[in-house]
Amino acid sequence: VMLQREVPDYVNVATAQLAHEYGKPIFMDVGGSDAPLDEDLLPYLSVIAPNESELRFISGVNTLDADGHVCRASVRRAVSALKGTFATVGNPSIEVLVTLGSQGSLYCSSAWTEETADAEEVRMGYFALETPDGKPRDTTGAGDCFRGSYVAARYGEGRRVEEALRWAAAAGSLAVEVEGAMPSMPTREKIAERVKGKVLGFEGDWA
Repeated sequence: VMLQREVPDYVNVATAQLAHEYGKPIFMDVGGSDAPLDEDLLPYLSVIAPNESELRFISGVNTLDADGHVCRASVRRAVSALKGTFATVGNPSIEVLVTLGSQGSLYCSSAWTEETADAEEVRMGYFALETPDGKPRDTTGAGDCFRGSYVAARYGEGRRVEEALRWAAAAGSLAVEVEGAMPSMPTREKIAERVKGKVLGFEGDWA
């Protein structure tokens, strides 16, 4: 069950409680609201998926270095703080999926801690854009495309985390090549073709 924050919190809480009763994984897209997360929702979530700025907001930990760049050590501290919050409500096994823009994405497993990070996280890079200048045309809807594609691949098709992240990265790269939210959603065929390409790696201290 995939939730997002453009509906009232009580709807998400009721949906999460019902899904939890039936043993269904519950994926929370953090975007859509600047309000703090509803504490009544936290015990039921399986995966929480913020982007870098959302992670900073919900964890209370700065994720940037002195030069304003996303820093791996700081992102890990933010993830640790976020998982700590979930632990206080009896949900220490929450998975965290952070999208990092041009740095790709970072998945932290249910067993992730700062001490076990290297073994319990999956980092996924990005695909080069096939636009004339290699730059995005429109990023509207790209996060929705990425997360929806990840959920479809991992839970709908039972793919491993790394495979689902690669599929999502391919979908997201296609989405930013087209203007408009709905028109930019790629077909399965286009994603399948893009995913065959080379994934570019992390830069700086993410390498």
